[in-house]
Order: sequence, then C-alpha cells, then structure tokens
Amino acid sequence: MLDFTINQCKMSRLQTLITTFILAIVVAACGGMADRRLAEAEEIMDNAPDSALVIIQSIRPSDLRSERSRALHSLLITQAQSKNYIPIPSDSIIRQTAEYFDGTSDTRHRMLAHYYLGDVRLELKSYAPALTAHFEAPPPPPGAPRQIISIAGRGGEF
Repeated sequence: MLDFTINQCKMSRLQTLITTFILAIVVAACGGMADRRLAEAEEIMDNAPDSALVIIQSIRPSDLRSERSRALHSLLITQAQSKNYIPIPSDSIIRQTAEYFDGTSDTRHRMLAHYYLGDVRLELKSYAPALTAHFEAPPPPPGAPRQIISIAGRGGEF
C-alpha cells in the first residue's frame, strides 16, 4: 500500500513537471508571436499604414515580454497614428520611447522615435521642443548607403 502511494506521488510530480514545461513553451510562443506581428506591421508601415495600425492594435500589451518590444510597439503605434492622421493628444509615450532608444545602439529606431517625437510636438504646437527632438535624431551610421526613406508620408534623403 505504501509503495502504491509513493508511485502516485512520483506520477503527480511528473505530471506537474510536464504541465509546467508545456505552459512555458506556450508562453514563450505567445511572446514570439507579438514580436513577429510587430515586424510584420513595421514591414508594411510605409505602404499600408492603416493595415499596420490594425496589426499593432491587435497586440495585447501583456504579450510584449521585453522592454524593447514595448518600446517598438509604442513607436509603431505612434508612427501608424501619424501616418493615418489620427491626432495624438500627448508626447509622453513617444518621449519615453525616444528615451529608451537613446540608450541602445539601434540607430534606425532612435532616429524614428525622435522624428515622431518632434512630429507629435509640432502637432501640439510646441514648436521649440519639436525642433529640438528633430535635431536630436541621430545621423545615419557611417558608411550607410544614401537611401530615400518615407517618414510620415513624406520622402526625405538622409
């Protein structure tokens, strides 16, 4: 009888271990899915900002596992709102996003964050802070090919 109880306890522990392992895989897959959807939205942003906005809005904040994912989500939602002419009532979110990317080596996203920070401030009629934000955008990395980029529906060469 005691032997049966010990075997039951071992089986219960094994079931708990397997369940925990499967749950960890599911949670990791959900985080990866959010990152894939962010990448998809970023890829179509210039040609279909309305579709990009739908994708970004479908991502639950709880699915954004890393600080980088949360910052990228904030940047992309600001970018999509700007490109879709949706008023942005405050610069607080994009300001925090710019501060995050300032602490990284991600020059592209840092440039975009500062551009949209300036764009939002311009829309809010905060002209001097808007200029400051635009000037704080980093230049392209040395040796980068000159490209035409589209920011907020406007083309520009950098």
